[in-house]
Amino acid sequence: METRRTGGWTRRRFLGRLAAVGTAALVCPDILEYVSPRGARTARAMGRAAQVDIGYLRIGDAEPNPRPGVIELMLLELARNTSVDVAVEAVPVAAASRELFDHPMVFLFGARALPPLTGGERSNLERYLRNGGMLFVDDSSGLFSSPFDESVRRVVARLFPGERLERIPSTHVLYRTFFMLDRVAGRAAVKGYLEGITLGDGLTPLIYSRNDLAGAFARDPLGGYLYECVPGGESQRVAAYKLAINIMMYALCLNYKHDLTHVRALLDKRRGVFDE
Repeated sequence: METRRTGGWTRRRFLGRLAAVGTAALVCPDILEYVSPRGARTARAMGRAAQVDIGYLRIGDAEPNPRPGVIELMLLELARNTSVDVAVEAVPVAAASRELFDHPMVFLFGARALPPLTGGERSNLERYLRNGGMLFVDDSSGLFSSPFDESVRRVVARLFPGERLERIPSTHVLYRTFFMLDRVAGRAAVKGYLEGITLGDGLTPLIYSRNDLAGAFARDPLGGYLYECVPGGESQRVAAYKLAINIMMYALCLNYKHDLTHVRALLDKRRGVFDE
């Protein structure tokens, strides 16, 4: 896919400045229009193009990414459905590194237990999340109880003392950042909701899925899907694709006001390629 660099402030550059100055209030570009009548392949969702990639978070000696290639597929779907300009790459980034601030969002997938955060990892990741970055965590196990889930809750408790993962309500802006969603999906159906940490300003910089969202995207070398989506089949996979796009759009627009996220005039047009 051809990508392009644009002038002005991109979210990546803004996070880079944040790492130096320590504080910022991120502003998402204005919505201009949505041009996606039935049969169209793309939509105009953001007023200013910004090349976006996703970092893959590395914590200590945690297991390698169990869903290789999936982040790139998610980025391709983001580009296919919106005007977001993407760099189709998943960049490994250490939790304690300065490079963390080069990425508007980082993802973390796993089925095995995560190692405890070091002091440097904790302070750097907390700063990132409290100042505009977003972390999406996805349990790949498909199990109701997993070592990964237990360790995620320990990591969250270390990052946000006194806080705990809470159910993200269906009224959350996440469910209408691009598609209007009424369900949470993934390869599996472990939980019918997402969990997250929501800060005092109403933003949710950490989102957690128990349903192996990444598994719904995973493909073999010939392009076929690696896993069935259980129990809902292909309609469940479509719902998972839409959810992934909403999560990425939310990460790019963390401080959208709730009443601006969806203009009523756009709602009747917002169909996208999934409804063709």
